[in-house]
Amino acid sequence: MRKSIYAIATLLFATLTFTACLKDNDTESTPECSITSFSVGDFVSYVTVTRENGTDTTYSRTISGKNVYFNIDQVNNVISNVDSLVSWANITRLVPTVYSEGVVAYKTKADSLYRYLNNGKDSIDFTYPVDFTVLAYDGVNKKSYTVKVNKSATDADSLIWVRLNSADISLTGKSHSVVANNNLYVFAENDGTPTVCSTSFLSEGMSWTEPVELTGAEGTIDYASVVVFQDELYAIDNNGYIYRSTTAEHGQSWTKTGEQTFKQLLGADSYRLYASDGSQILGSEDMENWTTFGSNSIDLLPQTDISSVCYTSKTNSNIDVVVMTGLTSALDNCASVWYKLSATDNDVDQEWNYINISSDNKWALPNMQGLQMFHLNNHLYATGLSKDENAKGYQFFYRSDDNGITWRQINSLFMLPPSMRGSDEPISICVSGNNIWMVQSGDKVWRGRLSSSNM
Repeated sequence: MRKSIYAIATLLFATLTFTACLKDNDTESTPECSITSFSVGDFVSYVTVTRENGTDTTYSRTISGKNVYFNIDQVNNVISNVDSLVSWANITRLVPTVYSEGVVAYKTKADSLYRYLNNGKDSIDFTYPVDFTVLAYDGVNKKSYTVKVNKSATDADSLIWVRLNSADISLTGKSHSVVANNNLYVFAENDGTPTVCSTSFLSEGMSWTEPVELTGAEGTIDYASVVVFQDELYAIDNNGYIYRSTTAEHGQSWTKTGEQTFKQLLGADSYRLYASDGSQILGSEDMENWTTFGSNSIDLLPQTDISSVCYTSKTNSNIDVVVMTGLTSALDNCASVWYKLSATDNDVDQEWNYINISSDNKWALPNMQGLQMFHLNNHLYATGLSKDENAKGYQFFYRSDDNGITWRQINSLFMLPPSMRGSDEPISICVSGNNIWMVQSGDKVWRGRLSSSNM
């Protein structure tokens, strides 16, 4: 009790002294006493993850204080962050900046006395709520607040990876993965003689068929061109012919669909398969009749590392959004991104359009070898080999929330497996439901899920 009285008396004395100084400068003392703004500076946190060999490794992450917004409840005298911080955020040494009407002091759970706040410099432990008191410049009135810094118990948006160590898969060279009819198919380069292996999702990716060579084509099937259309597999060979393989044939046996030749197989939506003959983009429902779906900017069409995804529009369940990415020698610093709306309504159904990179777009998708794109949880994601001299290999995902126009690098939560970060061994990625499947050259298979999903 004596300590509390002494602390308040000491603080009051400091306030009166400060008030006297204000009067000397002709500043009028006032009875107001409230906190009008509360923020924290940037702070470093550490994330510990377990490598595939069972050892732990720790990464540092800097959280920007500008992204932590605090609400001030002047009725209940409570200050707290609106959005909870990630579960691994270190809040033991936060440096607050407080704007107030009056003199501010604080007391943590470990303190017996109030401390005068050295604004923007004091490092405070916010593991438990901290008491803040504001004394008015008149030296009489005061107001107390409880400041709470909330953290998530778990990170709903964090990506959790499981390495399937017992997956009996063996790949040679680069690979390309697709999902059809509840099966994951992985097509591998295999020194120029493409192979395929597959797994049923009933086995949770633990049991795989033996890799077998692709048969039936007059030429060599382009393993990286395989797309899924209406639960059947389609690919192009080096002669430009398009081939089909049913899921019953497990992507091994291929049959030519027609005599028309193309330069590239691009992707598919719910209605058509799309290909390019070099001068235009064509689409077909039956592989016999082909309709033109655009020729503008055809010189910027992706030539390699082509990925395409199709998903339902957020605003209309009858409209497909189709996004295609890839690399072209015509673009040095960014990837080529294309966009299309598809529907049975001819007024809505569009041609393919190249997303032009305007001078004010600072967030174009980077040019990355081994580019992979997928759609998950209403977002587009992409990754590839970094060109950063200080952080080469696969490093980060990029996310787009506007159908491929802008892409932001993700630096926390939604991350690649730590053990493969920095690796340049080729990967292929595909999505089934809430699962991300990632296959890396050799025998490495990962399954990733958001922490809000059941593992």
